Amino acid sequence: MRVSGTEHCEGVADKLPRPNLVLLKHLLSLLHHISQNAETTRMDSSNLAICVGPNMLGPETDSTLPLEVQKEMNDKLFDFDIEVKPILEVLVGKTIEQALLEVMEEEELAQLWARQRAYAELRNAELAEAQRLKEQDRRYREVSLYGRTS
Repeated sequence: MRVSGTEHCEGVADKLPRPNLVLLKHLLSLLHHISQNAETTRMDSSNLAICVGPNMLGPETDSTLPLEVQKEMNDKLFDFDIEVKPILEVLVGKTIEQALLEVMEEEELAQLWARQRAYAELRNAELAEAQRLKEQDRRYREVSLYGRTS
């Protein structure tokens, strides 16, 4: 059974420690955002691959290599559009999905806290009313028994 490049990369990403995976997601999200604005940034996926690829995926080399040599090395390492873009879309999608879940959870917690506060206020009001009625009943009995008021 042949595993696609995307499935392989997802498998590798799933094995990363959580902080590294979070950092990778943010980095890929940033790269995706930059590539979406290529008309403004002049950084399309190919340029991003030239700039970022050797630092992320390439072996440690002399950082003074000419840009053309780095581009050639990068082109041999991977094709950004074919190999990274699908992974980026999956990771960005999962990141957005997780963020939405967290927002929904925070909203649900806020609603629960509001209900809890409303319940506590209602309970306190009922306790105060019960105390008032108890005191009123005590005074009524006192007047009835002794014919006097305090």
